[in-house]
Amino acid sequence: MPRLHFWLLVEFVILAGVALAGATLSYWAKPMAQRYNAWTMRFRERHPRISKPPSPETAALNYKVMVLFFRAAGAFLIAEAVYLFIHAINRIPR
Repeated sequence: MPRLHFWLLVEFVILAGVALAGATLSYWAKPMAQRYNAWTMRFRERHPRISKPPSPETAALNYKVMVLFFRAAGAFLIAEAVYLFIHAINRIPR
C-alpha cells in the first residue's frame, strides 16, 4: 500500500500543476493575447508574401479571439484537473 499512496501523491501534485497552469492561462489571457498579436504583426511585416498585415479592425478581432481562446484553454485545464482529481480521490483504498 505505501507505493500506491506515493503514486497518488505524485498524481495530486501533477494535477495541482495542471490546475495552476489553467488558472495562470485564464488570468494572463489578455497580456498573452497582446504579446501574441504583436509577434504575429512583426512576423507579417517581415514576410508580407506569406501573409499580409491585418487591418486595425481585424487586429482587434484577433485580440478578442485569442483572449477567448486562452481563457477557454485555461478553463479546460482547470476542469480536467478537477475531474481527474475527483477520480483519484475515489481510487483511494478505504
